Amino acid sequence: MQIYSLQRITQEYFRNSRTGTLICWIPGEGINLSKHGGFKNDITVFPLTLVLKSIPANCRILLHLPEFATVRILNNLGRKRLFKLRDIHGLRLNILNQNTEVMLAPEELSDIKTLFPDLTCTVGNAVWASDTERERLGIPLHVVPTWYYPDDAPWQPYESKSDLMIVSPDRHPAREMVLEAIHAALPGLEIRVIQGLEYEQYLDLEKRAKWSLTFGEGLDGYFYGPVLRGGIAFAVRNGTFDLLQKKSFKTLYDSYDDMINHIANDISILDNKISYESYNSELRTPLLAVLGPDRTSRAMTAYYKGNLTQP
Repeated sequence: MQIYSLQRITQEYFRNSRTGTLICWIPGEGINLSKHGGFKNDITVFPLTLVLKSIPANCRILLHLPEFATVRILNNLGRKRLFKLRDIHGLRLNILNQNTEVMLAPEELSDIKTLFPDLTCTVGNAVWASDTERERLGIPLHVVPTWYYPDDAPWQPYESKSDLMIVSPDRHPAREMVLEAIHAALPGLEIRVIQGLEYEQYLDLEKRAKWSLTFGEGLDGYFYGPVLRGGIAFAVRNGTFDLLQKKSFKTLYDSYDDMINHIANDISILDNKISYESYNSELRTPLLAVLGPDRTSRAMTAYYKGNLTQP
């Protein structure tokens, strides 16, 4: 979803130029498919190798490559073709670091830089663009806040919410113990694990749910999405993905034992309009300081103008 958001922003930025923007399948994927399923969209996805063969010689190329597939894509294209694309089209590469836990190692980046010395990397979290990380990776870094919603995630009041908790599908050893603790203390609360839904169906649940619980990356989309829409989310802190960093919040726990011992009582304490909306504001305000479609758009504009966070 983030890639589709970046494509829309890029298309808007270059709307008055002759620049085109396309989304392509990772080689070996999307065979005989023209669109990505799972959510409503009208964007055609093209085979990468076919696109590269079809581009006129006078066109320049910039490839934004997801971190987890960068090496696979480059190996599929091969050094000979990459050299040719660089010489004919001035091919440049940017790595989309959307999950730093699967980001390329410095040694892999160094190898890519032998072909593409102007290699850059856009990151979804400002923590991943620190001075230390810039030095470690050895390439320019630029912060582009993650935003994959089709709207600006408008806030909704307590009374519009249902007595529903949505739960991320991530596996975790403490998962069943946490859910059992909640159900035992709050048997009337509907608990819905997100599985097998189209994106629009998930968004409907996200808007209606009072509560959200993530067993994934900590402050991931299952946390900040519901909060931006007026809900309250629960997670165990993960420093790698912690947009709120060192701030202390009632529903951000230090461990799963802490979550098991306190989550049901915290739900009960927060389950009234005044407490609920007050606490939502505590969470939502710092998130809005770093997230939002306008922030993502401005960040991509800065990237295309060459104004990088860590040049």
